[in-house]
Amino acid sequence: MTDDEWSENRILWRARKHDLLDRRCARFVDLPESVQEQIRSSHDFSGRPLLAFVGDNSTWTVVTTSEIVSFFDGAVVFGPVDAINNDIDYDTDTLPDSACVKRESTFLRLKSLGISVWVPEGAELHAL
Repeated sequence: MTDDEWSENRILWRARKHDLLDRRCARFVDLPESVQEQIRSSHDFSGRPLLAFVGDNSTWTVVTTSEIVSFFDGAVVFGPVDAINNDIDYDTDTLPDSACVKRESTFLRLKSLGISVWVPEGAELHAL
């Protein structure tokens, strides 16, 4: 088994375990071809794209076998999946004080990578 195959199995297993594919997350290969093409035109992916959280044409996050890539505010941010550890926080800068951070935050701060990535509101945050 190659490293990519092992990573793919692990990532898809976690997605199924957390019922991500029943929510606003899709397998990249299941996205419409036009959406896949638009996302691919924004970044030269390292590894096989596996999971996609898509808000609209200008807001998405893709998890590949080797990196996480997020596009929002006209910019791409990315980093190696293996460098993401449990040092993750909610980016609450845009939330009102009364917001329930776990349900309403749309950005995760990946402290070990020094980046924030977009994700849909809700439980998807916890599983990612």
